[in-house]
Amino acid sequence: MSDQRPLGNIRLCGMTSQRNGYGDTIDEESPLLDHENHLALSNICMIEGDGYHRNVRPHLDLTYDPNSNIAGAILSHPSRVWGVKSKILLACYVTFLLVMLPLGIFTGRHDWHPNRVFAVNLTAISLLTVVLEFATKQASLNLPDVPGSIIYALLGNIAELIIGTVALRNGQIDTVQSIMLGSILSSLLLFMGMCFFIGNILNMRDVLDTQGIQQSFSPIGVRTTRSLIVVSSAFLFLPTAFHFMFYPVDHESVRQATISLSRGISIILLLLYILYLILNLHTHTNIFIVDVSHYDEEAEDPIITLLPALTLLTVAACCVAVCASHLLNSIFQITHITKSFGTFILIPIMSNATGNVTAVIMAVRNKMDLAIRITTGSSIQIAFFVIPSLVMLGWTVGDEAMDLRYGYFQGLVYALSTLVVITSLTKRGTSNYLKGAMSLGMYTVVALAAAVNISYNRERVERVSQNIPS
Repeated sequence: MSDQRPLGNIRLCGMTSQRNGYGDTIDEESPLLDHENHLALSNICMIEGDGYHRNVRPHLDLTYDPNSNIAGAILSHPSRVWGVKSKILLACYVTFLLVMLPLGIFTGRHDWHPNRVFAVNLTAISLLTVVLEFATKQASLNLPDVPGSIIYALLGNIAELIIGTVALRNGQIDTVQSIMLGSILSSLLLFMGMCFFIGNILNMRDVLDTQGIQQSFSPIGVRTTRSLIVVSSAFLFLPTAFHFMFYPVDHESVRQATISLSRGISIILLLLYILYLILNLHTHTNIFIVDVSHYDEEAEDPIITLLPALTLLTVAACCVAVCASHLLNSIFQITHITKSFGTFILIPIMSNATGNVTAVIMAVRNKMDLAIRITTGSSIQIAFFVIPSLVMLGWTVGDEAMDLRYGYFQGLVYALSTLVVITSLTKRGTSNYLKGAMSLGMYTVVALAAAVNISYNRERVERVSQNIPS
């Protein structure tokens, strides 16, 4: 008779009067696993009873081999273990959302303080982005490689697209522009700075030398993304320069010309984004391929099928739209500094926190190629897809036409941030904590300046324009 025993016999949950799988005797005082194997299993959520047999054991359908340790057996199936964790984490978030989502709707429909309505609905949206990320990823995994990658790319910033659409329907053009620009800057400066700073601090020492070492990433794919970021900053700044160059001449004619220019630029940006996807996913995939040979990871399998993933995605998107409506309505009633800080800093950070936090985790694991690709990819997605889509959407269904005209401050901030990223941070393919500190410092200065200087808005322009002779 074979002496192998299924891994399911191992007592994961610390239940008493259960065999540990190594012998026929029961010894509740002895450790079930040695120290290394215990650490390997400590990250698996403890599920006992029928829940374990339904959710965990199918993913750990392994047999015990006395010649190999349990840690190696489990780590050889990381996608399975990650599937278990994703299910558990999703269940935890959904449980929490059962409280936050109705609470956000309740606060929005009753006479709660606007700051509370803003805080509760923003928290609900930030948690819903986790569900959106999960559903989008599962839907893409159930499709072939190229269609799945396209779906994952198009829906990668669906939360910002939904929030922008709701604000656009409400005629809050300034809010849309502030959120979109804040999302780009948070990815380029805040989260990329966190990747550089935290990643290098935790991976700074060489095992053979006491000198600090830099983290490195492939500069080939970064060059293309840097070029796209520069192009986006130029395209988004041109309508602003055009408007303010001819503004005192004839306000209405310049406004219509700026709108037409913005729509033309949006069409070009969307076409460039399509070409970028073709380049990335079909013709020149070698430019963007990340060398993961040293990561020891396998391809991830879907946890749920396509129909449940699409259903979950639709429900979560509708919930984001409802919470976004209450969130944006509360902005009109809060103080101006809070409104500015909320639209330019808080909403962009919270609405895209899931993907960017993943980038920071990759940097901590010394996977800088993946971290850089996530942060720059999010910025490119917003600049080349989300913002142009909102401009085109405002052309058809919006009560007020949206253009790409920003204030001088916003355009200057975007241009300077782009300059910092392409010249100082990602030029040589290396990163250290000083570069991260510079990026974080730059974002802090931008946030402070936005809190006191973003009072420039369209209403003020309209009032001033009445006193300017045509």
